[in-house]
Amino acid sequence: MDLADSVDIPNTEMIAVGTVRWLKWRGIDCIQSYRSPNACQQLGLTNADGDYITFAADDGVFIPGALKRAFDYMNELNTYDFVNYKTIFVGKYLEGDNPHPDMSKNEYYRFKYHKAYRMKGIPQDALIFNCGLISRKFILELGGWDCSFQATTCAHADLGIRALQAGANMILMDEPLFKCSHQPGKTGDHKPIHEAMKEDLKMLKKLYSKPRQTNIDLYNFEKTPAVWKRFL
Repeated sequence: MDLADSVDIPNTEMIAVGTVRWLKWRGIDCIQSYRSPNACQQLGLTNADGDYITFAADDGVFIPGALKRAFDYMNELNTYDFVNYKTIFVGKYLEGDNPHPDMSKNEYYRFKYHKAYRMKGIPQDALIFNCGLISRKFILELGGWDCSFQATTCAHADLGIRALQAGANMILMDEPLFKCSHQPGKTGDHKPIHEAMKEDLKMLKKLYSKPRQTNIDLYNFEKTPAVWKRFL
């Protein structure tokens, strides 16, 4: 099973961005891009039409049934008028065949768990929005991801913080939503991401050393290089 096969809910619009032309034969909308991971995500967002957005890298899969249960939960809450368009469902995720046991615990998905995020301006008790569901209306209002970050980790965290500042209600799902196919710290293909993260964390610290802008330019990806420097 690959990422596309793991999306097991009906009426789904799937957009693949990157070096992905080969996916067209499967009926998936493809956008060819050599930009950074965040710029690719933003390209997908600006071309999406659905009511809700979920997102993932191609090195993992959604856990069978998890997306359906997430949408069922959302619809159940909506039935009782507990949810508005600013509600975000935060998904838990696993890495590799032997993930860290804390990844199944709620505290793992809060900023204070991670030493790298213990910095001024970061709401330590807030959830980190690395995967999950968000309404397209809300993420467009926020301007999506800040593509000044190169790796997705800090950009996802920043998106969640800006969403909170804009009045988001974040709900942590009980069960994992996504599983990475390997443990990133033990594979060479993540070296460019680790290098980018060092720069991203410095930028995150600088951004949150003063009040952070909540809404950003949706087309900020256009300011990024056409070819991500770590592809070179």
